[in-house]
This record gives sequence, structure tokens and C-alpha cells, in this order.
Amino acid sequence: MDDGLEGLVKGLGKGAVGVIAQPATGVIDFASGSLGALRRAVDINAEAKKQRPSRLFTPEGIMKPYNKHEAVGNQMLREIDKGSFIDTDRYIYHVVLSHPANPSRDITVLITCRRVFVLTESILSSSLDIEWKEDFAAIQSIEIIHFVSVKFILKVIQSISIEN
Repeated sequence: MDDGLEGLVKGLGKGAVGVIAQPATGVIDFASGSLGALRRAVDINAEAKKQRPSRLFTPEGIMKPYNKHEAVGNQMLREIDKGSFIDTDRYIYHVVLSHPANPSRDITVLITCRRVFVLTESILSSSLDIEWKEDFAAIQSIEIIHFVSVKFILKVIQSISIEN
């Protein structure tokens, strides 16, 4: 009440400017955001990131329907030991289990046409480390114990047991 007519005029002026300025600011923000998205979409220097692992083809080169489990396993085979097994081995199956010594870490048993791998995720990077691998020619038998443990009996005197 102290400002009277002067305060009324000042308040009406601020309100009128706000009614015009706030929607205009919103339109400008929307336009600049849309232009930025469009610029990123047509940027020829930007590399596209893969949305999923590559499809697994059969040995005969036949394309099957996409199976994420197979695609992830084949990707693991490509990545272990910097791809040194991709030319000699063909992915068959893999399973992820809890590590028996450290339940907070997982181990992956990966089976190829030539060998069995036991893999763990590297502590220093996102790569996979080979904990153990053996050619099928060196495996005498495989035992599944109570559906929680797999035991590989080797022809040489060495055995490894993997428990879930």
C-alpha cells in the first residue's frame, strides 16, 4: 500500500512482460533442443553404437532367427584372448554361474565345438579372463552332480569342479 498507483503500474508491467517472455522462452528452448537433436542425428562423424550383439550364423552360413543368448555367447567367444579362438572354435552354448569361492562374482562356462572355457570378468576391465580351458580331446568324462555341480575328469591327472 505504500507504493500506491506507482506499485500497481510496476506490477502490471512485470506481469505483462512475464506473460509474453515465459512462453517465448519455452518456444526458444524447444526449438534449440530439437535442432540439437537433429544435428546429432545427421552428424556423419558420429559412430553408431551397436544396440545388440551380432547374430550367430550356423556353420553352413544359414541365418537363424535372432537369439540373444546365442549372440551374447558368440560375442564372448570373439572377445576372449583378443579373438584368438574365433577362427578355430564355433560357439555351442554357455551358462553363467555363481563363483564358488566368491558368490558376488560370476563365472561363465562356455562350450565351443573344440573345447570348454571357464571365464571370469576381469577386475581391471570389462573383458573376460580365461580361468581354465581344456580341449575335448583331453576330457575323459563330464559329470553333473545333483544339478548344482559340474565335474570335468581329464585324461591326465587333473580335475576341476564347478559348483553353483
